[in-house]
Amino acid sequence: MESTWHEGFQRRRAEAKAKRAAAAPKGTLPAVPPTPTRAASMPALEGFMKRQSAHQAAERSRKICLLQMKAARSVHEVDDVEFWGAQGKEGFRTYLVKKFGSIIAGWRHLDSDSNGRLTFYEWCNACRRMGYHGDLKQLWRELDVDLNGYVSLGEIDKEAGTLVGTFKLRLLEEYGDMLSAWRQGLDTNDSGRIEEPEVEACCSKLGLKVDTKKLYRMLRSTVSASTKGLTLDMFDADAYRRFLTGDIKGHCSGKNMEFLEDVPGLGTEIAVPDDVKSHKPGGALAFRNELKEQERSEVSKVVAEVYNDIRVGFCTPEGFRRFLVKRCGSMLGAWRTALDRDGNGRLTFGEFCVSLERLGSLGDVKGLWKALDLESKGYLVFADLDKETGDALDAMYAKFREAHGNLLMAWVKALDTKHRGFVDKKEFVTACKGVGYDGNA
Repeated sequence: MESTWHEGFQRRRAEAKAKRAAAAPKGTLPAVPPTPTRAASMPALEGFMKRQSAHQAAERSRKICLLQMKAARSVHEVDDVEFWGAQGKEGFRTYLVKKFGSIIAGWRHLDSDSNGRLTFYEWCNACRRMGYHGDLKQLWRELDVDLNGYVSLGEIDKEAGTLVGTFKLRLLEEYGDMLSAWRQGLDTNDSGRIEEPEVEACCSKLGLKVDTKKLYRMLRSTVSASTKGLTLDMFDADAYRRFLTGDIKGHCSGKNMEFLEDVPGLGTEIAVPDDVKSHKPGGALAFRNELKEQERSEVSKVVAEVYNDIRVGFCTPEGFRRFLVKRCGSMLGAWRTALDRDGNGRLTFGEFCVSLERLGSLGDVKGLWKALDLESKGYLVFADLDKETGDALDAMYAKFREAHGNLLMAWVKALDTKHRGFVDKKEFVTACKGVGYDGNA
């Protein structure tokens, strides 16, 4: 018995080979059976396929496969209808309106640098950034029909490009820049938001015969019906940036040709507005100098107003009276708390000088004294400062003295009857009527 199966197999194989070699004639090779050719095997294969296709189960499977292919094709067609990326230029416009609310809002997401045109590189990056899926190369070929290497708003939507561009050009021609146009031509009530009637009124003022309803819908950048009106950031991004930074003249702004690329004849028949041309270098420095000059002007104005108030206050009686009211609240309060501090009802020139020094007032004291003491009495009474109030007080005091003997008894018996230390308006008016005072209590 062999030690292993493999050794036995090898031995038997060698014995069989030796027997075949002994039985074969000398000098010849063993015969090899002929291989059937492809042409000879085709009839057999065709007969096999014919028998298989004629079978009932095979026919049923073929029909099921055809139905499945038809169903899959119809599903793909439905998906293509809802997939805006498969609808070319028209589908892209619909996608912008559905996603951003209007063609204008969608364009601003595409044209991030607001130069009014898109290169192919900007186009691809912007479409990927906002989640648009489609054949970008094919869509670019549909849009860039003039083969100039860039796309403008008018090539996406010609009506929107022409309408909005014409409106912006007329605003720039009329007001100089878009922020001034917003303040003076559109948002005239300073509400920060405009409605369709205000757009219509502005177009009428500019002499533009356009569809204001369509223009208003194009400028709005929200799909929410609850959001009312059009704000400055929706209207013009560069103007909104100027409003936030205070750079009204646009020193730090670049060339802003947004929506103007599609205006027919711009640059040839129509002059380009100065505000959208390339600004000179050094805009930041010019803006800083403007801020400094503005601050200097405001400080000078405030100082001049304060100086004029003080100067008028010490040169004329009317100015002095305004100064006392501003400082003490009323003429009677100023007389009692700042001028006639001893309460004797009169003010000498010495007391007048001391009072003015205490109030921090400097000026022509002698000239002011002469202007107030017209009768040259040598002293001032309250009527010299406010004759109407002084005469009314004298008449009221006379009535209270006539009725109660003196002012203290009048206070206790007629005015402060509840002994609270004060009276309100109603009690004061009642007491004045009670003593027969017929003035305006």
